[in-house]
Amino acid sequence: MRVYLGRRALESELDGQKRLPIRRLTRHFEEKVFERRAPRAGLALDDERTAFLFRYEVFPQRVLRFYGEWQGEGRSMREGDTIVQEAAMPPFNWGARLLFGARVTEIKRGPDEVSFSYATLESHAETGVNTFGFRLEGGQVVARITSRAEPGNTLMRLAGPAVMRYADWCKAVAADLMLRRFLGAEPTGS
Repeated sequence: MRVYLGRRALESELDGQKRLPIRRLTRHFEEKVFERRAPRAGLALDDERTAFLFRYEVFPQRVLRFYGEWQGEGRSMREGDTIVQEAAMPPFNWGARLLFGARVTEIKRGPDEVSFSYATLESHAETGVNTFGFRLEGGQVVARITSRAEPGNTLMRLAGPAVMRYADWCKAVAADLMLRRFLGAEPTGS
């Protein structure tokens, strides 16, 4: 993880993040779930409605900017892709930025559930696995983020609960945005 002021060109950071290994959890952590629900009203988990998910357009840019390996290669997200992430601390256009990475470990596309998961890399502020997706449950569509994570390094462990609370807040904001984008109430685009 690097901390700096201002913004970086994330494309130039990709090769360095691609070389990093996944950081594994050292013990079992309870899965945290961030969900937002809306009436289904005939909506399907089709490619048109969920395309933004597989472009990783799930966080507001004021919270997190990213660059995915698929972008540089002009293709769709696939398992094994690296994502460079730049998180704002606090979530404004000023302040410190944290640069780190994650790797896509699983992609699911089914009639009732679509999702992708990533594991954090050695550079990440967290250690763990996050899954972003949608499910159809009865008469509802569910935007869902699940996370099993702990602080990723000594600095993050020292900041402890505050860091994890901020990460949880970011995931709750992302779940809200995911549902709004799925429903067509929020434009997509990174």
